Amino acid sequence: MNLPVSFSITLAPSRWLRFFTIVVYSLSVAVVALLQTTLTSKLALLTIIIISLIWSWRNTHRCTVVRIFPETSEKPWLLVKKTGEQTNAKLIGSQVYRYLVMLYFQLESGNRCTLLIPFDSVDQASHRRLRAQLQQRKAGGRIERVSR
Repeated sequence: MNLPVSFSITLAPSRWLRFFTIVVYSLSVAVVALLQTTLTSKLALLTIIIISLIWSWRNTHRCTVVRIFPETSEKPWLLVKKTGEQTNAKLIGSQVYRYLVMLYFQLESGNRCTLLIPFDSVDQASHRRLRAQLQQRKAGGRIERVSR
């Protein structure tokens, strides 16, 4: 069951997600630097970390959505990219947490798109409304009390 009234969510860059990414990669580089191993193995581990960082950055920026219109009973999800291109998408999965919503979409083109929506990338009311809609959808239209 979906919310009867359509609303849109405008996404902004998340400071906390960027901070978390920088901290995780910095700590992994520090751990590798402090390991008591040969220089060759340190370089191999650092190469793996750098490749992981590049892969993560490319996958995060591949799906450059700046605005989403959640589905209603009449319309599917609508994603608006930075270029202004609009595409319909089917929600194939979601994970909802208090501070993070992860949406997995199947685009019309057949590609998949993952959106991470941290609490600081949208306004608080929209984040709460999106979480409620997704929890209601997962419950099959029943209203479930979620314990905190």
